[in-house]
Amino acid sequence: YQRAADLGYLSAIYHLGECHESAIGMAEDPAGAFAWYKRAADGGLAKGAWAVGMCLTNGYGVESDPTAAIAWFERAAKDGLALAEFQ
Repeated sequence: YQRAADLGYLSAIYHLGECHESAIGMAEDPAGAFAWYKRAADGGLAKGAWAVGMCLTNGYGVESDPTAAIAWFERAAKDGLALAEFQ
């Protein structure tokens, strides 16, 4: 995923977040996962915005901020991710 992420592929950027979160090929790194999810979200990937919202909800890799999480879920829903409408 790293090479594709370096080329700007949002899906790869998101999946690097998953790798950091789930310790796939590396040690678990909550802050790293949040950073990759945020990068994907900033690039316009709805699933990235949802993941940022989940991190903010749970305080995973970042300080918990439910108010900010709602804004990220709304952004993800607006961008077409139905899952975000239920958060």
